[in-house]
Amino acid sequence: QTRKIANLVDLIPQRIEFLRNAGCKIGHVVIAGMGDLGEGTCGHYPAQQFRIEIDRREQLKLVRRGLSDIIMAVSPIVDKVTVTAVGGNHGENRSAGKAFTTTGDNDDVAVFEQIAEGFQLNKEAFGNVGWRIPLEQLSISMDLAGHIVAFTHGHLSKASQNAAQSIWTWWQKQAMGRAHEGVADANILITGHYHHLNVKEQEGRTLFVCPSLTTVGEYFQDGAGVKTQPGTLTLTVDESGWGNLELLN
Repeated sequence: QTRKIANLVDLIPQRIEFLRNAGCKIGHVVIAGMGDLGEGTCGHYPAQQFRIEIDRREQLKLVRRGLSDIIMAVSPIVDKVTVTAVGGNHGENRSAGKAFTTTGDNDDVAVFEQIAEGFQLNKEAFGNVGWRIPLEQLSISMDLAGHIVAFTHGHLSKASQNAAQSIWTWWQKQAMGRAHEGVADANILITGHYHHLNVKEQEGRTLFVCPSLTTVGEYFQDGAGVKTQPGTLTLTVDESGWGNLELLN
């Protein structure tokens, strides 16, 4: 997994160059942390303390350095970079297997604040890098080329082996109740949590469930009987909608 993060430093600029050569005008890049950037050390799944390879501090150091390298590789070749993040369940501050502080007290978001503080000290070199970091919210949205694109980890949905349908049902409830800012009105929703790629399009809206960098969670394979393709989800958004979906791996 460490090597896969390091590879993105080269793979993302290569993908941008490929798309530009294909005729895509790419001036604005969004880098989104979809949650569960670290595994945590306990309280998330059986035998976690036995299986975990590095402690919480080392996990966050890996995330911090990997994200910083990616931002530094992308920012010189585009006009604008927006960095955003949402909190996942593995980033929660937990005791006895349960989150016990606030929804905003989350490593997946806090690590982006730490990175932002460093980059903002060098505005001359990284003045084109902007930050959208939520406080207590578990989702965030932005207007991209006239489309409202929302991001959430996906653990708010009811657990199911059919990831797309679970999140789709949650999204429908948000549209009815308008509970989460931006999500109800979004026509593109990007989530994680379920560890495998899934795309569902209906009624003018599109849902993307991102895969994880790891090959598969053992519990998903035990339950569903299949393996999944790992990778980092990339796509383009322009006036006509989304396109050019590609997994970088």
